[in-house]
Amino acid sequence: MSCSDMETSINTSTSTSTSTSTSTVSCNSTTSSKKEQDLQEAEEQDLQDLLEIAAEATELNFRGNIAVADTTSSTRTSTSTNIPCEGPLQGLMKTGRLPSELLSSLESIHDHIQSQIGVSKMVPWAGVGQDSSRLRGFGFLGPQAFRRLQQSDIRLHAQEKNGKQAQIDQQANQNATCILKGKYLQIAKSAARQLIGFIHDTCTDNRTPKHLSLEQLIAYQPNLHNGARHLAAHLDWPLHEGFGKVILTVAIKQSATILIIGGKEDTLTGTQPAWKFQLKQGECYLLAGNARNMCLHAVIADVDVDVDDNHKHQRESLNLRFGLHTATEAHEEVTRHWQEEDEEDEDAN
Repeated sequence: MSCSDMETSINTSTSTSTSTSTSTVSCNSTTSSKKEQDLQEAEEQDLQDLLEIAAEATELNFRGNIAVADTTSSTRTSTSTNIPCEGPLQGLMKTGRLPSELLSSLESIHDHIQSQIGVSKMVPWAGVGQDSSRLRGFGFLGPQAFRRLQQSDIRLHAQEKNGKQAQIDQQANQNATCILKGKYLQIAKSAARQLIGFIHDTCTDNRTPKHLSLEQLIAYQPNLHNGARHLAAHLDWPLHEGFGKVILTVAIKQSATILIIGGKEDTLTGTQPAWKFQLKQGECYLLAGNARNMCLHAVIADVDVDVDDNHKHQRESLNLRFGLHTATEAHEEVTRHWQEEDEEDEDAN
């Protein structure tokens, strides 16, 4: 019996409530199983696509935290030239391993936010009703940082949702939020100050973004992969849960390959450029400028061959989100680039 047939039967039949309930459960179970199967197939295809992109992507090198490029090509890098990247990679930085004491403090914040929120209340990366393996939450840097977000143009729901679905998403994200106070607020401030200092001290080109400061830090964001090997290519939408003019990611647990995918085709090759670099556990990378605004980024976690299958893909990371866009800034710096792309696709169809 199909779902529609079952509804007709309920209206016209004198069958018992028990049989109707059984039919309802059976229909719901079938629908749920089909959704899970479709999700699993989409996950597998998405991972395969990322692996293929990674196989062809250009390996990035870094000098003094800055991605460096070969001047002979807009999509190649080389240690022989050491020219800081411009174009789509402008604003991309990566550190080496963080000092042990600093890393320990960041791990403490990562764990504290989870315990304050409760893992059961953390929100799926793709929004409510989507894949529930990858989870996240927010720990705001005191009441003042939280008020800044509340008074801004930002709404904590997935960019593509509206109406009732957006309200559900926003409520779930608010439930997955805590405000850091007391001891942990001081730890969070101290760790951020040390991390910013470490990045400044190890950057040889004085190219650190202006919003990378303690005064601009809005929130920490712990992320749990929970067995998922990859995080799909995505843009952090600035007026939604991807807020932040500068986004810094610390690899708390497990190493990974980070993919940076250009939003527009390369004029020389006619292909959408892609770059990759290894982010080891204990290192961090930073997205600002063009790399944050005009590129997608994705993650493929390393396979840990020394553990059982249930723990091979237990990557965890911690984002630090600095600065907030106004609606005007978000359009000028980010969304207009992607709207133009969408309009071109529509014209082609």
